[in-house]
Amino acid sequence: MRHRDGEGTETARAAARRPLNLIGEFIGKKLVVLESSGAPLRGISGKIVDETKHTFLVETVRGEKRIPKIPCVFEIGGRKIAGEEIAFRAEDRPRKIGKKIRE
Repeated sequence: MRHRDGEGTETARAAARRPLNLIGEFIGKKLVVLESSGAPLRGISGKIVDETKHTFLVETVRGEKRIPKIPCVFEIGGRKIAGEEIAFRAEDRPRKIGKKIRE
């Protein structure tokens, strides 16, 4: 659960916990494209079967779709995540996001 102050911004405590949610593995999780600059991508949903630095490969009811991370906003495993926050190779994510936490 994310706590917010009266003005709708995240509290420092909630913001500090957020990056830890991005370190884990995404393959096998459900993905929904919530926002995208390209209208055809909005609403695509399915299971993540592969991930590269810039894309997800998603198994949908109509076959596999390669979806760019940037400029999309996703719901992955029940969490809203901007593509810019996860534009790393899966094996680099723990190190790069961990570095942001320490800064």
